Amino acid sequence: MSQPPLSSAAPPSIAPPASAPFELTMPYPRARRDTRARNVLIIAGLMSFLYGAQALVDVFRPKLKYETHHLVGILDDGVPSGVKATLWCYLASLGLALVIGLIGRATVVGAVDPAQRARRAHTVMLIVAGVLVVPFSMYPLSLLWSQLHYALVCVPTSAFALSLVYRMQRYRRMPVRLVLAASVWGGLIGAGFGGSMNIWLSDYYRNYASSSSDDILRLEHDISSWVVLSAGIFEELGKGLGVAIIYILYRRYFDNVVSGIVVGAAVGLGFNLVESTEYMSAGLTAGQQFWFRQSLGLMGAHLAFTAVIGAAFGVARQTPDARQRRFVIASGFLLAAAAHFANDAVLRFYGQVKAHWFSTTSGVDILVVQPILFLVLQGPIVVLYLLLLRAGLKQQRAGLAAELPAEARAGSGAVTDDEIDALMRPERRFYLRTQALFRYGLIGYRALGRLFAAQLDLGMQRWHRTRDEVDEFAPDEAVLRERVAERRAEWALLAELEAVPA
Repeated sequence: MSQPPLSSAAPPSIAPPASAPFELTMPYPRARRDTRARNVLIIAGLMSFLYGAQALVDVFRPKLKYETHHLVGILDDGVPSGVKATLWCYLASLGLALVIGLIGRATVVGAVDPAQRARRAHTVMLIVAGVLVVPFSMYPLSLLWSQLHYALVCVPTSAFALSLVYRMQRYRRMPVRLVLAASVWGGLIGAGFGGSMNIWLSDYYRNYASSSSDDILRLEHDISSWVVLSAGIFEELGKGLGVAIIYILYRRYFDNVVSGIVVGAAVGLGFNLVESTEYMSAGLTAGQQFWFRQSLGLMGAHLAFTAVIGAAFGVARQTPDARQRRFVIASGFLLAAAAHFANDAVLRFYGQVKAHWFSTTSGVDILVVQPILFLVLQGPIVVLYLLLLRAGLKQQRAGLAAELPAEARAGSGAVTDDEIDALMRPERRFYLRTQALFRYGLIGYRALGRLFAAQLDLGMQRWHRTRDEVDEFAPDEAVLRERVAERRAEWALLAELEAVPA
C-alpha cells in the first residue's frame, strides 16, 4: 500500500497522555561542571591574602624612635623600587580584581546557554586570578631590568639546563609552552612572592623584637634565622603553587611522576635565574655566585626542591583516593621546604665560620670544600628526584609496551607493528628524525616528530584508560586517532612532493 502524500498526513500529536505528568524540558543541555578555574582563583586568592596579612602585620608594628613616619616600613628610603612597586600594584590589583569580578558576573548572568555561562565564568575567574598574582612579578622584573648584564650571563646556562629537563621525558613530552610557562612562573611569580614575604618579615621583625631584646647581635641573628625559615616555607610555596596551577589546568599532560618532575624542575630553574641575578649584583663576588648557582648547583638547589614538589603532583595524578592525593602533595611541599631550610641554614653557618679557615679567594674553599658541602646538603634530594624519574620512565615504558602493540592489533592504522620499535626507543626516533632532516629539511624533521608525538599521545591515553585514570578534559582515543591520521598524511605528502619532477 502506498503512503499518503505528506500534505494529507495528519500531524502527530505532541500532547502528553492524560495520565502522564507534565515535564519541563531544558532548552539547552546541562553544562559539565568545571572547577579548574575556581581552584586556580583560590590559589591566587591565597597568595594575595598571605601578602596582605604580612602588610597588615607591618602596618601595626611598634614604631621605633629612629624610624620615619611611613605607615608601611618598606616605603622607607633605601628600599628597592621594585619592592615598593609590588605593594602599590598589589593594592591596585585588589580594586581591579573587584571591578573585573563584578563586570564578569554580569556577563555570566546574562548568558542563557549554561555552556556559554560556564565558559564565561571560567574566563572571568582566570582573568581575576591573573590580576591577583601579577603584582608579585614587579620586583623580579625590576631586578632583571636593572641588572640585565648579570641576567644575560645566566640565561645560556639556565636555557641549557631547561633543555636537559625537557629531554628527561623519553616518551610522551609535554608541550614546550607549558615547560616555558612553568619557568616564567618560577622566575617572576614564585621569586616575587617568596622574596616579598621574606622582605616583609625582615622589615617588621626588628620592631616587634626590639622591645624584648637589647642585644643587637642576638637580634640580627634571630632576624636572619627567621628569614631562612621564611625562605624555606614561602619560596617553596610560591614555586609549588605554580606547579599546582599547571596541574589543575593541564592535568591531561601529567602522565606520572616524570611529568611532575619536569614541571617542578622548570619552575625551579626560573626561580634560580632570578636569584642568581640578585646575588651576583648584591655586592658579593659575582664569579663565585655564578659558580655556585649556575654551575655547581644548577641541577640541585631550587631545581631539586621544586622537582620534589612536582614529583608529588605526578604521584597524585595516579592516586585514586582524594585524601591520599592531598597527603602526597602536602608531603612533597613539606619535604621541599625542610630541605630548603636545612640547606640555607647550614650554608649560612658555614659562611660565618669559613672566614677563620680560608681567605675569601681560597681555591680550596671554592673548588673542594664548597662542592663537598653541596654534595652533602643537596645530593640526597638530587638522588631522590633522579630515582623517581627513573622509576617513572620504567613505568611509562611498561605501559606503552602493552598499549602500542594492542593498538596495532586493533587495526586502526594509527600504529603499525613496524613503528613500535621506533616509538619505544627514543634514540631510534632521533635517528629517524635526523634522516628526515637531511632528506626533507626542517619541515620533514618537524613532521615526523609530530607523527611520533601523536602516536605516543594515543598510547599514553590508552594506558590511562587501562588504569582507570583518564582525565575528563583530555581528548578521547577517537580524536587522537584522527590526529595521528592527519600527521601521517602530512608526512606522506612530503614523499609525494619529492617524487614530483621539478
